[in-house]
Amino acid sequence: MDRLSPLLERFRVQAQLFHEGPLCGITHFDARPGRAFLHVLRQGQMELRHPARSGLPRRQRLTEPTLIFYPQPWVHDFHNAPEDGSDFLCATVEFEGGEITLWCAHCHRWWCCPCTR
Repeated sequence: MDRLSPLLERFRVQAQLFHEGPLCGITHFDARPGRAFLHVLRQGQMELRHPARSGLPRRQRLTEPTLIFYPQPWVHDFHNAPEDGSDFLCATVEFEGGEITLWCAHCHRWWCCPCTR
């Protein structure tokens, strides 16, 4: 058994896929209490942006398949060239126990992890 399984058994997680396919131009994601985001850049390139003074990197250029996870609510934007053809999966994630469970409060603000590693 892996180390993550006992944690997921204790804190139930529900994910809802809301987008699959290309995103072009600017896509804005609002921060809403109790909602986390999981994104997968499956192919293409994009620039991920965070608001000034958020404590997160202002701009992050992604050029390879990447998993992006925000366990806490954070505003973020994807900037894609209309002809780029970037391909995404996007889902909201809700944790049993309300707005932000204890383990989310102690998580990193976000994870950005290339899928090739």
